[in-house]
Amino acid sequence: MNNRIYNRTGLYRTRIGRYFPKYYEGILETDELIKVENDIWNNIYNLIVKAKRNQFIAYADEDGIYAYEQLFQIVSDPTTETLEKRRFRLLNRVQTLSYYTMNFLREKLDNLLGADNYEIQMDYPNRTLYVKSNTSNYFVYSETIALIHKIRPANMVFVNVPLIPSTVEVGEEIYQQKWWWNYILGGKWKVGEKPIISVQELAKLKSEEVQSLTPLMLNKLKEFTAETIQAVLINDTYKVTTFVQKIITGGYLRIQYNIENWEQIKLITNIKFLDAEGFILLNNAVYIPVASDTMIEHRINIREVTSNG
Repeated sequence: MNNRIYNRTGLYRTRIGRYFPKYYEGILETDELIKVENDIWNNIYNLIVKAKRNQFIAYADEDGIYAYEQLFQIVSDPTTETLEKRRFRLLNRVQTLSYYTMNFLREKLDNLLGADNYEIQMDYPNRTLYVKSNTSNYFVYSETIALIHKIRPANMVFVNVPLIPSTVEVGEEIYQQKWWWNYILGGKWKVGEKPIISVQELAKLKSEEVQSLTPLMLNKLKEFTAETIQAVLINDTYKVTTFVQKIITGGYLRIQYNIENWEQIKLITNIKFLDAEGFILLNNAVYIPVASDTMIEHRINIREVTSNG
């Protein structure tokens, strides 16, 4: 609120001026005194309003948000993160102060990742929680990790599982081509008059949009792909040769492997699948921060080409 009014007719209706008797109006010394005191009290008023608003994360300004970040030991980057994004992170941290239930976890992950963008798998005998998602946003990723570490029971192991989907489309085309001999042994002919063999242009009998591959054929291709993939190369330096599983389920070829030395990797930017001879079969540019025990899952969908893609 700004009540700095410098004209004489309004000066005595300001925050301080209205308390002065009317007979002081028009006296220069009193007018200047009122102006100075108005500025002081306006500043005090603004500080009080700011202090009240900074009691609530939803209304806090830059200074208030920074104070809460210090309280929650959050290191933010104001050059890349907006004030609203920092506010969202703080609200998320405050709202995680609750008893752990699966429904509560799903509600929080719905807000962070979206209802259909993650999977939860609970291994109760081994007390291990697996959360699968394909987010590449570092802010969302870090908040998800912080959320789960905050609310999970101390005797429960959390394993982050980044999902990397891939699709391979295959199709069959059938062509017909006719050819014939222009010369017959024993006959008469001139060299160079005609080619020895005439070939007709290829005629397409079936396009790839017409489906013909059976589910058995597609599964055989998935099995062949699983057998051919023998190693994973991460960031061109870290090699994985042991797989948790390579299995065909739910229409996908699922390939899982653990990142054992995650403290040395921190960030995964490239993943390659290699065959037994070291040739590259698949090359994925990714952005996967690694801040805890991590198992990566690839879902390779090998399907027949359709007319609508």
